[in-house]
Amino acid sequence: MSSKHAPVWPIYKRLLGYTRAYWGMMVAAVIAMAVESVAGYHFTKLMEPLVNRGFVNPEPKMAVILPLTILGLFLMRSAATWVSDYALAKTGRSVVRDLREQVLAKYLHLPSSHFDTESTPVMVSRLNFDTEQVTQASADALKTVVADTLTIIAMLAVMLQMSVKVTVAMLVVVPMIGVIVSYVGKRYRRIIATRSVQGLDEDIGFLPGTEAEKMEPWLGAITDNLEALHMDDENTHGSVDYILQKVPLQFKSLNYIRGRSFQQSLILIDECQNLTPHQMKTIITRAGAGSKVVCLGNLAQIDTPYLSATSSGLTYLTERFKDFPHGVHVTLQGVPRSVLAEYAEAHM
Repeated sequence: MSSKHAPVWPIYKRLLGYTRAYWGMMVAAVIAMAVESVAGYHFTKLMEPLVNRGFVNPEPKMAVILPLTILGLFLMRSAATWVSDYALAKTGRSVVRDLREQVLAKYLHLPSSHFDTESTPVMVSRLNFDTEQVTQASADALKTVVADTLTIIAMLAVMLQMSVKVTVAMLVVVPMIGVIVSYVGKRYRRIIATRSVQGLDEDIGFLPGTEAEKMEPWLGAITDNLEALHMDDENTHGSVDYILQKVPLQFKSLNYIRGRSFQQSLILIDECQNLTPHQMKTIITRAGAGSKVVCLGNLAQIDTPYLSATSSGLTYLTERFKDFPHGVHVTLQGVPRSVLAEYAEAHM
């Protein structure tokens, strides 16, 4: 059984109709929101002289001008916020009063039989709670639409003044990133990361903690790459911890992968050059419907005496999947880690 909800816009249109009698307050609120956005615009523009002429190349006169400017903008924005909040609150309370008067007038003209079917608590709730909530929602929605729209316009103006090319690129790239993130988030329910550990057939149960905690020392390469991507952040470790908390990333041991079936998962297998062909087959056959497997490895970094570049599971996988229509093989040139690592890889 499904219930049909009334469209939202006609309701807000009716509520806006009640505010026509208080159009002066509404105009004052909109002007105050515009002033608030202008203050935010100038706050942003003030960052450049504050950094360049206040700290990098300090100028004596800026020691007086900048604090006074910041104080003036703060007072202007505070006054505009107070005016907008007061005007909206005044309008909202007036609309609440008008709605209650109309409801009471309606009740006075209803037949007595109506009061036999509707309980007193329901009528009291309609007079007090319902009118209050509807009016508050309309006021909050109006403030959000107007204030946020003006703020976005002001920030776009700042960005265009600083760099038209960067602004246009952001307007084009950011929606594309959002679409990609939304698509990946809907397609994959989780990200599974695993890799070869030394002594793959030996149990890791002697380590304390859960499976994820036992695997964490072996998967430091993933967290190292996350730290490299966020090296310029103010708090690199905080950024990495935030990602690990928000992203459904799971560390799995290869010892316990037999018999598993991973549905709608992105499976990352690191250090594939140290896996045998049999182990590669065992892992890849665990992928269920809607899953994708990404195998990472470098044949020049095989560190087990039992494998070579020709017998590695990575070579076996590349050869067997070269005709697979849903697979792709990518070879990266060079060693991005460091010059020392590149030399060691070539000469040791």
